[in-house]
Amino acid sequence: MTALRHLVIIGDSYAAWMAAAFLGHSLKALDGRQLTQVSVVATDAPQSRRALSAPPSFRAFNARIGLNEAQLFTAAKALPFYGSQYDGFGDGTGSGAFWRAFGDYGVRLNTAPFHHFLTWQAQQTGMVDIDDYAPAVKLAASGRFTPPVSAMESPLSGVGHGLNLDTAAYRRLLKTASPMVRVIEGTLSGFSRDELGRVSAIQLEGGQTVEADFFIDADGWLTEQRNVPFVAAVGLSHDRAIEVGALHADERAANHITAVDGGFMLRRPVGGEDRIRLVYDSRQIDTDQARNLLGDMGAEAEIETFVQGRRTAFWQDNVLSIGEASGVLDGIGLHELMFVQHELTQFLALFPDQESRPELAREYNRVLTQSFDRTADFARLHYAESGWSESVRQKVSYFRSRGYIQMLDDETASEADFLSLLWGRGIRPERYDRTIDALDKALTLKRLEQMRNIINHEINRLPSFAVLRQQIEQAASGRA
Repeated sequence: MTALRHLVIIGDSYAAWMAAAFLGHSLKALDGRQLTQVSVVATDAPQSRRALSAPPSFRAFNARIGLNEAQLFTAAKALPFYGSQYDGFGDGTGSGAFWRAFGDYGVRLNTAPFHHFLTWQAQQTGMVDIDDYAPAVKLAASGRFTPPVSAMESPLSGVGHGLNLDTAAYRRLLKTASPMVRVIEGTLSGFSRDELGRVSAIQLEGGQTVEADFFIDADGWLTEQRNVPFVAAVGLSHDRAIEVGALHADERAANHITAVDGGFMLRRPVGGEDRIRLVYDSRQIDTDQARNLLGDMGAEAEIETFVQGRRTAFWQDNVLSIGEASGVLDGIGLHELMFVQHELTQFLALFPDQESRPELAREYNRVLTQSFDRTADFARLHYAESGWSESVRQKVSYFRSRGYIQMLDDETASEADFLSLLWGRGIRPERYDRTIDALDKALTLKRLEQMRNIINHEINRLPSFAVLRQQIEQAASGRA
């Protein structure tokens, strides 16, 4: 078993530099094996400026590569957020206005999942607001903020914040977190194979050849040239996007996602501005209509084109595809940074040697294929039932009939994510766990009331998010 000597990452995207920083830090010594060189071939493929969102776990990823949150705030134009407010995503039975935030709903009062008590409460009193039991939603809706709370007795102990950031600024920051990585700039022109059919080198215009034992494609060129098949995501029709900047319009640590005919509008705060992204189906909204939806800001903005779907193999021979080179979705689930993080951590767990044994690639492809398809299913759940997969239909049916959320292997969304989306879209359980009937009705209603009051009391004591944002942006301005 011979260790890899040289690993080459192809691309200049945020995914490429996430890989460079992560692997550069992680592979200094892995099971006693030394990786001599990590190189980034920074291709000249255009990099659109956009904002992306990441879950609370993303902070741990950055800590692993030596970046703290203060650096992300000042250098990557990051701002914290607790979740997203949706408007217009109902299924006909609900208003379609709801929140999806980080963290759980309520606390268990017996063995039944907490949302069964909400179904019970609705049947007992005729009214229930699921968000009353979600501290992260209350924080986001009220415009307040707190750093993570460690005290287990606090109702805020399980609440974490995600991050919105500017990909261009984050890419620049990642480059500073990759000091041991060699950078080669150029335009790809070809590649060579060895006697086993694996890629042995890539060629750049001007005649330079870069040899390596393993390649990570974050650009997509090598994946395309090797003819790795692409499978379109059935039922997901959005294929265009336009993104523009605007003045801050909200004083809350939250994103706002609004459905429009033929697409959706996503507004998220980053340092110094809001980024507004219109994602749409070009068969329903033409270019002029799309620009008009964004007003004067959209007049000169670049239009991105994409096809939703994934490669049939994420890892083939000695080439790994990551980021948009491996698969694309429309972003309704705010999955992009999370999925690259998932790709890299899975790759590290199965890190190959020079032989790049096929069983490693098979296992990686099994996990990532399932993960991508689960992520696509979560995206489908936002839209009309006509576009649902059989897996989504089964999940919805089981929730309606039994009140339980069917969590499958390699889900990328949490149980709370599914609960907020199902409940918010007006999909409610028809029954609750009958063990609740054994509890004293008045006492149970009283405990639910106390839970609501404690959450509100804790949140009302907290400072405004606007104050924190002002401090962050002042610090970033001073740094610039």
